[in-house]
Amino acid sequence: MKKLIGGNDPLFPWILHPRHLFEFGRELGFSEEHLLANTGLSPSDIEDVNLSISWQQYRSLADVVALRAADWGFQFGQRLPVASHGLLGLLLLNCVNGEQIIEIQESYPLLVSPIFYVQRRDTENHCVLTIHPEFSRDLILRQSMEAYFSLFFSTACSTGGISPLEFAPAIKIQLQGERPSYATRWEGFFHGALEWNSHIDRVWIHKDILSLTIPNADPESANVTRRILQAQLNQMPAQKGGLHELRDLFASGVYRQDQCADYLFTTLPTLKRYLKGACTTFSRELTKFRIEEALWHSQFGDVSMSELADSLGFQDVNSFGRLFKSEVGVSFTQYRHRYR
Repeated sequence: MKKLIGGNDPLFPWILHPRHLFEFGRELGFSEEHLLANTGLSPSDIEDVNLSISWQQYRSLADVVALRAADWGFQFGQRLPVASHGLLGLLLLNCVNGEQIIEIQESYPLLVSPIFYVQRRDTENHCVLTIHPEFSRDLILRQSMEAYFSLFFSTACSTGGISPLEFAPAIKIQLQGERPSYATRWEGFFHGALEWNSHIDRVWIHKDILSLTIPNADPESANVTRRILQAQLNQMPAQKGGLHELRDLFASGVYRQDQCADYLFTTLPTLKRYLKGACTTFSRELTKFRIEEALWHSQFGDVSMSELADSLGFQDVNSFGRLFKSEVGVSFTQYRHRYR
């Protein structure tokens, strides 16, 4: 089987190192023993900055923290400085404009988080970052993205010398799911730049912001540092998670589950077990890919509905139309008219 990131793999770096979660749990009043009870980790493990930890261990630690702080991802995104993110922090601190910050997040997703990756698309006026799960749709993905969005907003403001009030009109964050109980704190932090109940997790950034020069940046030394770091990063194995690999196959026009299993050098039963462990199914992943592509092309593409249905592997346009309406709530034509 092609090697895919899975739940038993030691993954590093996390968007939040296990020690950060552990210390936050202590702040919330949990004992050391309680926090580590189900992780298989010892206090000395937590002290190890080179700690490798499996998804299940990390998940167990996060579950305890979430008992008293449902918004722990949001809180961490505000409190962690960019420098705490290792190589990612060094790269970000050596950028000369917003465009370079975006390029780094797209090119080196494992430095942002091994839990999800960032896909960039552009419109005439906006850079659009779509957040996709790397290997699991576990509910913890939501907290990790909350941390990412908060850190991204804080970083853009601090490195760009822009106040949050100035930056907020140039950014829009779309989030899947219903408005949470702590949404008011979120909306205050982002100055209203949040949109709930979206079909996709996305960040829209106006291109005028990306072209601004970061104050006090030294272009010559920054570019030298970035080249050195990127040369080292390029030697890292470009290992993808199973959901990422599946999406790449869908994008290349492979839509049958048995064919996907063949391309991944595995059997159909093994692929199904992998997806079950990832809290999803093949049908769900294919549907989400198709709807996301359809939503994008309905707003920014010039293809007809029948051409889009064909490119997404539907047998006929009616099948595509039924799926779109059941998932989005309106017909493809109605949706296109709404946003054009």
